[in-house]
Amino acid sequence: MTALPLDQQLAQLLTPETLPRLDHLSCSPTLFQEYISGDDYRVHVIGDQTFVTRIVAQNVDYRRSSIVENEQIHVEPGTLPYETLSRCIAFTHSLGLAASGMDFKHQPSGRLVALELNPYPQFTFYDRRSGQPITRAVVDYLIQHQVAETNVFA
Repeated sequence: MTALPLDQQLAQLLTPETLPRLDHLSCSPTLFQEYISGDDYRVHVIGDQTFVTRIVAQNVDYRRSSIVENEQIHVEPGTLPYETLSRCIAFTHSLGLAASGMDFKHQPSGRLVALELNPYPQFTFYDRRSGQPITRAVVDYLIQHQVAETNVFA
């Protein structure tokens, strides 16, 4: 089986021009969701710590901007309400996870929309681009919470 090119693995808008491609999806795992405008936010939860990263890109999927298109992408530490961050920590813990990466869209109207929770989040991109010590927090957490046995295989 041949893997799809990277640009086809990332989120794309369904437009009248791309609608005929739906015929190719009969046996492909595909997720459709409402388009939500606004800045992207990634909240990394590491133990009881949170790191908020704000991402602004022209492309509908900022990963395409940074990987495929070589477009300008602005990544910086961000802020979200304390209540939101507390919920992120509580939800991560309720799933039995020590770390997570939660993706949000912050609409121009002020509405914050949760998109997904990643149980094995990629963090080096956000760490490197925003200057936040996310990798250090992961290392510190692992040192402080060594586990002799586990049933998690990743």
